[in-house]
Amino acid sequence: MENKDIRSEQNPQAMHDGIHFFTDVLEHKSPASPHIHQLVELLYVTSGSALIVSDDTQCNVSSGDMVLFRANAVHSIYPNDKCEFSVLFISIPHVISYAYKEDGMRYSMLLSRFHATNKTVWKKEECASLGIKERFNELKKLSAESFLGKDILMKANAAIIISAVLKDLSEQSNADEVFADSSESLSKKMDDAILYINEHYSEDLTVASMSERLFMSYSYFSRNFKRVTGRCFKDFLNITRINNAEMKLRSTSKSVTQIAMECGYNNIAYFSAMYKKLKGISPTSARDTEIAN
Repeated sequence: MENKDIRSEQNPQAMHDGIHFFTDVLEHKSPASPHIHQLVELLYVTSGSALIVSDDTQCNVSSGDMVLFRANAVHSIYPNDKCEFSVLFISIPHVISYAYKEDGMRYSMLLSRFHATNKTVWKKEECASLGIKERFNELKKLSAESFLGKDILMKANAAIIISAVLKDLSEQSNADEVFADSSESLSKKMDDAILYINEHYSEDLTVASMSERLFMSYSYFSRNFKRVTGRCFKDFLNITRINNAEMKLRSTSKSVTQIAMECGYNNIAYFSAMYKKLKGISPTSARDTEIAN
């Protein structure tokens, strides 16, 4: 049986002038299964540890770390045991409202999936030095209070957190590459391509079919897809499929063969080889490990 995504009970659309803050607890057997929304999500770990998956990247986080889930990124959270979080949702229009006109596009690009830089996690020491830990603690304290002016303080603390993130991202070595092509049309097409892959990964997708779908030449699509995602189309598709297969192995009782078919692999041997290549363990062993836990 599919596990329920308990985070879906929190409605990220229930925004307060562009921001929404809450605390959350996840257990090992109740992960936050892959989901997507148009908001920027900042996840601050207050206790425990978890495996974080966002599009084609994954990492382990623990108490004091913060994760950035960019807008429209397919992401999931797998706690190692019991894990507690403070969660801040911010809409991109809200962030842009703080910007000078010429900086609004840069804010959007740094916080949108199709312009994602490599950095996704801020470790405990960074959060402390950037003042992020202090701001999340203040948001948690304010959320439990009720007084005139609370909303202003909530937004002020959220603004300090997002400004620290934007400053840090803009100083990364590949920031110039992020800003290299600000064509809204191209960015929209690449975003559409990534969304389509995440929704149709079980189908027979190819560079040819995707470039035709987006009315782009084969070479132009291939070149820009790799520039935006950091991976060629085939690698990105395989990573997306295997990440979804991992989720299904962890949260369902379906057979390995059925999961392989659902994730776009008709050749079970190839699926097993690809799974082991990307995850370091065979899908059968992964299923046995999950059952043992």
